[in-house]
Amino acid sequence: MSTVDQDMKKQPRRRQLSDRTIVNLFIWPALLLLIAMNVFPLFYSLYLGFTDYSAIARQQPVWVGFQNFSRILNDEQLWKYFATTGRFALLSVGLQTLVGFGLAMLVNEKFKGSGLLTTLILIPMMISP
Repeated sequence: MSTVDQDMKKQPRRRQLSDRTIVNLFIWPALLLLIAMNVFPLFYSLYLGFTDYSAIARQQPVWVGFQNFSRILNDEQLWKYFATTGRFALLSVGLQTLVGFGLAMLVNEKFKGSGLLTTLILIPMMISP
């Protein structure tokens, strides 16, 4: 009995990683990559908005401050484009909502052939493009 105890004491214990450490080892690289791929371009684009920069002309960006923003906000065509985009968005979202509710009510009803109709409506959504 004492030899078994001594043998167990001689073997070095393997250190095991805790669940929290394993989670951190998986989360942090993904989080850092996400930040690098999303946050950096966001701030760089914001910086370029305050400069006179052309990607085609190989010149360094020149700081112009709010000049770009004041020029675009004073453009009359911009407001026409905003109005057109707003009308299109309201019309398309409204139409999609009506069609969606109509299909949902149709799928919810029980009648002869409702299973086939439900299948025909749902198959295009399930097939990958």
